[in-house]
Amino acid sequence: MFNHHNKVSESDLAFVKENYLYMTDSEMGLELKRSSNSIYRMRQRQKLFRINTRHLTPDEKSFIRNNYHRLSDRRISLFLKVRQNSIEMYRKSANLLKESRTSDVGLIMQMKSLIHLCETTKSGAIKDIAKTELRKLSGL
Repeated sequence: MFNHHNKVSESDLAFVKENYLYMTDSEMGLELKRSSNSIYRMRQRQKLFRINTRHLTPDEKSFIRNNYHRLSDRRISLFLKVRQNSIEMYRKSANLLKESRTSDVGLIMQMKSLIHLCETTKSGAIKDIAKTELRKLSGL
């Protein structure tokens, strides 16, 4: 699976230093094509210890509620500098469930149709309606 004898590169070490508070060893291992044990040992050698997980602030919870349907848990975790599993656990406890990929495809197709309509119609009224619908769909 992973080569256990790879020397630690400067870029791998920099990645771990930058992300160890927000990602699990397994997540970093997948990114770097290393085992979670390798990442753990790397963190220990560099004295990169994790402090007990903190609770999400009300602002962070609000950000998650407002963006969970648009952004992946990973992107939210990177933006908030919080571990991804904290985002997932909060989202699930608050019953903020992700919609299926099929609905995403339908939304994208609908938006593409409206964009095409805006670009091709000569009617100002139709163009305005299409732009309004695009704003609604995009949440702007």
